[in-house]
Amino acid sequence: GDSMKQTFLVDSTNAVFTYSYAAFLQDPQHSSKEQPYFRVRVYDFNNNSIPCGEYNVIGGPPSSGGDPTFTAATYNGETLYYKDWTTVFAPLNGYIGQNVTVEFTAGDCSQGGHFAYAYVEASCQALTIIASSPVICGGQAVTLTAPPGAATYSWTGPGSFTANTQTITTSTSGTYSVTLTPVSGSACAITLTTNIATNPSLPVATFNASSPCIGNPTSFTDQSSVTPG
Repeated sequence: GDSMKQTFLVDSTNAVFTYSYAAFLQDPQHSSKEQPYFRVRVYDFNNNSIPCGEYNVIGGPPSSGGDPTFTAATYNGETLYYKDWTTVFAPLNGYIGQNVTVEFTAGDCSQGGHFAYAYVEASCQALTIIASSPVICGGQAVTLTAPPGAATYSWTGPGSFTANTQTITTSTSGTYSVTLTPVSGSACAITLTTNIATNPSLPVATFNASSPCIGNPTSFTDQSSVTPG
């Protein structure tokens, strides 16, 4: 097997550890403890495992303990289970100010004849909702995007608004909340909130120019306005 790990200090700008992976695991149909596997672990500064960062999958169908989101294929006449690029996140907001260590491991079968390997790309992001505009202007829609990598998204908003996608679009001002549940389960879910204001009218663009002649300096004056200010 092979493993790689990285230690970093958690702060408000990187409290969501997001990684994308693609994994390929042969299924020799050994016992579950002998199967090829891919594993992710996150440890605190005392080397204790952080449950919300754990992920483990073995080669094989769900009936044998495999991940149901993996796809079966044939490789050199033998069964292989793979997963194309998938983004996952681990919330670390409870560990701000601490060093944590992230470890990825790919292990062949314990009998030595069947492989497991994975590709990994990782990043750290802030816990925040990204808005295409801080205000709804003249009734034009605003797009709100939650951090990537959740297994499920659950939005609530003004009135009876609900949605279950990473990104939503709205033309109604008010407070919007999204609950992100990672693959590690509802116990590791986080909720983010943002407030979107409204302005009933679009800005009116007005510019005056003096001496608009070739060779003469021209002075532009911005007299644009917006109601109510």
